[in-house]
This record gives sequence, structure tokens and C-alpha cells, in this order.
Amino acid sequence: MRIEWLDSLKGFAIFLVVVGHVILGYIRAETFTEYQWSLQFVYDVIYSFHMPLFMLVSGYLFYGSIRKHLWICNFQSRFTKLLLPIFLWNSLYLIILNSIDFIDGKPVLLKEEILSYFTALWFLWALFWCSIIVLFVNRWFRDNIFIYIALLIVMLFIPGVYGINLYVYMYPYFVVGYMGNKYQITDKLKSWLKKGSIELFFVILLFLFVVLCRKYTVNDYVYVSGTGILKGLRTSNPYIDFHQLSIDLYRYLVGFVGSGFFLVLISFIYKRCYKKINELIAKIGRKSLGIYVISTIFFNSFILPLLSFDSGISYGIVALETVGILLITYILTTFLEKNSWLKILFLGGR
Repeated sequence: MRIEWLDSLKGFAIFLVVVGHVILGYIRAETFTEYQWSLQFVYDVIYSFHMPLFMLVSGYLFYGSIRKHLWICNFQSRFTKLLLPIFLWNSLYLIILNSIDFIDGKPVLLKEEILSYFTALWFLWALFWCSIIVLFVNRWFRDNIFIYIALLIVMLFIPGVYGINLYVYMYPYFVVGYMGNKYQITDKLKSWLKKGSIELFFVILLFLFVVLCRKYTVNDYVYVSGTGILKGLRTSNPYIDFHQLSIDLYRYLVGFVGSGFFLVLISFIYKRCYKKINELIAKIGRKSLGIYVISTIFFNSFILPLLSFDSGISYGIVALETVGILLITYILTTFLEKNSWLKILFLGGR
């Protein structure tokens, strides 16, 4: 049975993903003007929490899978539902890219193409590794919280190569979402808030998020600063980079606070919003996997760069492109779902 408010939450999160991709296209094209600094700020705010929010929801839902299905079934499903779509979508991307490069007379870089399978659709890779870790800790250590914490500490030392920095970044959110469902923390929080003031809690989270976001810059992006506090491994004097550690901890904090704020906000809106709007957002949330992979593989790589107008952008352009991408990817995902084989191959059989 589907939980509609979680679908709405995923719908909101995938909307932010697409908005972020649209703005990113203009940042790469350097078409911002001094009058468009607010869109850069919107981009920073989105990237401070939107993927952590997605991972919290994913961890929350994964506990339901562990509770309902056998361990071996969950283990096998990680390959069919995550790695199979990664392999097929990236293969399709490389076919298109190589066809374009062949026409332009560019050489095929085989090594880079092989490595791309380990970095393409990084969020699905992060889901894969986080869920595999949780499966093993659940089976052999019965979800011992100290094991999860110890693993995070170890991860902070690992150099962030081949996408590992992104997996390390996502890991605590997945575990918190998973444990939150297992111990029904959301239900307990709702019960506690009923006794107190949800408005006060909302204002506190908003205040903390605004304060934290004021310090958030491009150097705090995990894509830029990475992870791995153990530096100088190729020298005779390796050392612990405490500045990197401060970036990691700050990034985790702003991600949790931002996710918490929007969790409360969406829950608040869901209860008071027009039913048809909730249904629309929930429908988008149910197609979030397809929207993510299609928008990332095709729009992010091939189409959005062509739409980066030299005259810059505005909120209207961002809104128009976002709605267009959501509509097209929603239709394509629906089409794939109608064929059982296409659904298994490209959407992991969901």
C-alpha cells in the first residue's frame, strides 16, 4: 500500500532536482548577470538539502522492504532495481554520445567510458551501496547503531574517488531514514508536536536553516570539496585535514536541518492543500525514478546545454523549462511502465 504523503514528498524532491538541473545549465554556460544573483542563491539552497531529503525518504522506505521480504530477495533486488537501470541507461547515453562524436570526428575514449559506469546516475549508486551496508548490518549486527556510527567514522577517512565522496555524503541520511521508520520516530514526533506547538518547531527549523544557508557556498558542494579527511597518502607524512572535517560536518548539519524543515513544511501543506494538487504532486513522486534518470541522461547532457540563452535566465524561464521537463519525462516514464520488459530493464521493475 502506497503512502501518499511520501509520494508527495518525493514529488517535491524530484521537482527540486529538475529545477537545480535547469539552473545548473545556465551556471555552466556562464549566462548569469549581476541582477540574477537570487537564482544562484536558490540553486545553493536547493543543493544544500534536496538529495539528502531524497535519501532520507529512500532509507525510510527501505525499512519496509526489509520487514516484508527475505534478506536474499532484498539483496538480489538491489542489483535488478538499481544496477540494471544504471548499466542500461548509461549504455544508451554512450551510444548517443559516441554517435555525435563520430559525426564530429572525435575519438572514442574507451577507458573513460568504462569508468563512467561507476559514476553515472550517482544517486542510484549511492542507494545501492547504502542499502547493501544496511542489509549486512541488519543481518549480522541487528541494526546496532554503534556499528552504523563506526562505519561513518571510517568512511570519513576514505579518499573520495570514483564517486565515493557522494556515497559517504548520502550514507547517514539513508541510515537515519531507515532507523527513523524502524523505531517510528516520525510517529513519535507527530505525537510530541500535537502536545506542543508545530508552528514553533517550524519557526525554529526555518531559523536554523536560514542561518546555516547564509554560510553555504559553492565550496561546500560535495562535488567541489569532496570528502576524505586523511590527506597526503602519497607522501611520507599523511595527516588529518580538520578543515575538511568541518566542511563534512557542516554539510551534514545543513542537509538534516533543511530536510527536516521541508519535511514539516510538506506535511503541513499536505494536510491543508487542495486534494487535486496533492494528487498531482504524488503522481509525479511515483515516477521519480524515471524522471530522475531520463532528465539526467538526456536533458542534463544533451538538451539543456542548447537552451542556455546568451541573454541569461529568469524565474519564468526556469519555471517553463522545469514544467516542460517534468511533463516529458513523466510521459516517457509512463510509457516505459506500460511494457513489463521495458519496465524491468529501465526502471528496475518497479
